[in-house]
Amino acid sequence: MESRPLGGHRWLAKGGAVVGAASQLLRRAGANAVRVLSGRERAWSGLRALLLGFYAAVEGKGPSPVPIDEAVRVATLLDEIRHQLEETASSASSYARTRMMRATEGRSSTIANRR
Repeated sequence: MESRPLGGHRWLAKGGAVVGAASQLLRRAGANAVRVLSGRERAWSGLRALLLGFYAAVEGKGPSPVPIDEAVRVATLLDEIRHQLEETASSASSYARTRMMRATEGRSSTIANRR
């Protein structure tokens, strides 16, 4: 069996990439929050108008700011994304369980033989 240094593992490189991307996202979100809260930058200016338009449409005082067919399409896409994420998570956890079971199969018999 070949021994590789800890840095040689693919999972470590992948995990490092994920942590790097997540930390970059958090830094950017934090910087944006500081700018908005300090008053140096306003939150998305169109959001207020969009929300007011939706409220008016719900109250029957105007048309929806987003056409219904586009809203349905966005909802459909979000459902598809959620479904794919759930399938991926399920597959990943199943894969991890299988790998863990394979990795520990030999160890349990070795431990039993030591007793």
